[in-house]
Amino acid sequence: MKKVAVTEESFRAIIEGDYLYVDKTRYIFEMISRYKFCFLSRPRRFGKTLLIDTLLELFQGNRELFKGLWIDPENSKEELNPTSNDGNIKRSNYAFPKHPVIHLNMSYGKIDDPNELKRLIVADLQDYADLAQIVLKSTNFSEIFKNLFAELLKHSNGALIAVLIDEYDAPVTSNVGDPILAQGVCDVLHDFYSALKKNSKLIRFCLVTGITRFAKTALDSGPNMFKDISLLPNFAGICGFTAPEFDKIFTDIGVELLEGVKKNGYMEPTASVAELREEILNYYDGYNWLGDDKILNPFSILNFLDDKFFGFFWALSGRPSHLTTLIKKYPLYYLAPKLDNYKEETLKKTGIGSLAPAAILFHSGYLTIDKIEFVTKRISGKLVKEYLFTLKIPNNEVELTYRNLCFQTFFDLDSSELISYGPKFITAFTLKNSNDLNTCLNEMLAKVTYWQRIADEKYYHALFQMAMLATGVKVESEIEGRTGRSDLIVELSDRRYVIIEIKRLSGTRKNMSEETLENALDKALKQIDKADYAKTLRIERPTEIIGLAVVFYGKNIARTKFWEGRDLTIPPNLS
Repeated sequence: MKKVAVTEESFRAIIEGDYLYVDKTRYIFEMISRYKFCFLSRPRRFGKTLLIDTLLELFQGNRELFKGLWIDPENSKEELNPTSNDGNIKRSNYAFPKHPVIHLNMSYGKIDDPNELKRLIVADLQDYADLAQIVLKSTNFSEIFKNLFAELLKHSNGALIAVLIDEYDAPVTSNVGDPILAQGVCDVLHDFYSALKKNSKLIRFCLVTGITRFAKTALDSGPNMFKDISLLPNFAGICGFTAPEFDKIFTDIGVELLEGVKKNGYMEPTASVAELREEILNYYDGYNWLGDDKILNPFSILNFLDDKFFGFFWALSGRPSHLTTLIKKYPLYYLAPKLDNYKEETLKKTGIGSLAPAAILFHSGYLTIDKIEFVTKRISGKLVKEYLFTLKIPNNEVELTYRNLCFQTFFDLDSSELISYGPKFITAFTLKNSNDLNTCLNEMLAKVTYWQRIADEKYYHALFQMAMLATGVKVESEIEGRTGRSDLIVELSDRRYVIIEIKRLSGTRKNMSEETLENALDKALKQIDKADYAKTLRIERPTEIIGLAVVFYGKNIARTKFWEGRDLTIPPNLS
């Protein structure tokens, strides 16, 4: 096995150090041959920075680093002509000319003032001017680019400039909790990219990468609109490992890798190489940006090859700061987001005031495209055709960790503690033991580190659902009954269900009387019966349907009571 660069994002260091490298230069050649301005969205740790660094070496003319790769004309001999009749590029004819390169990484940390962002960008551009001994005469973006580009062209004998911008959205996402500040940051970025495009005649190529594409940043306006390649099939595999790329590596190292995985105790002694491959794909494959092949998470694959065990490498390596902010603000929507009927424009870009949970989770790597449907709709009397996207969780790594990560946003509990609560909840539900259920719930509620303590049932609905999901209990929200929707339904083993109605009482623990609590619990149980929330469940022919009332009061305190009336598996007498 070659060395694995798990902490190295420098293309030069990977090549010169003889680390494992999956050749992406065919995608790069096609991108720079077809387009002048490009935008690429991919989740964190998916190789965007390495892509930017590869382009930097390419435009600096460092041909020796690309020896043996597809873009090297001596190595690319698929066809005599660079393009075929269908327009697809078949062979490289790249000559490695040298260009001045401006490379900006906009991961500046927390920005508290839009003017601070402008100052930081101007300072970065000043550094390039200083290297070329160029005096910038203005802090206006248009004037800076006009001045800087003109002088760089003189120094390079007329070679056009390459502009590479990584993490362009970091200043916006770090401020999504403050819409006014975030919009001010967007305004600065709008001025920056507008100025960049005004000087497009002096640019050879420009790539901007990020996690989320925000509207009103000038990436989608003007005559030289950035080409968004994020969902183009030709560029689906530009970051990450495609299945064929992984198989090419796996064919050579599968036997050795299996020995290491078995030694670490992560597969049975009788497991085969084929079973190892299938397990790897189940854990780390499944991402889809509309190419023919699914994409494996590169960060997780590289760490797996290095450590030789099935870890949650990507999922536990952090998360975008704006995702944590949004989970805190809209917990229920992020725990159980709507997954179907999304238009392409919703997935491609978003506005500060319209951060659709599924789109944010898609951009962040927690959801991926499952399928697309071509539908025809009648709008204002006219037939309109459009694509609608359905999303899904990509793989086991995300499936097994995302809800726990959400839960740990609110609760001071580690994974082992969370899992231990699952059987306790199931036992309490099965035995209809309110005392044990109260104990479990209140132990968890005591560990709350963040919660919007608002007298609103939806927050406590989300809190309870989050607790169930994080501990592995199967739960669904708002199932249709005869005259309304139940709050939650827990599925136990052997076709047994628990219908849960949640109430929130205002007031403190000290002034909450037993009578008030009992009345609230009884009212919730009667609602389960009167609204016949069990109607939909009877189709499943359950062996038992359990009714449960949960009342929250004070500072996150819960009291529960089980239904002891007639058998809920039998329809009520509606006469």
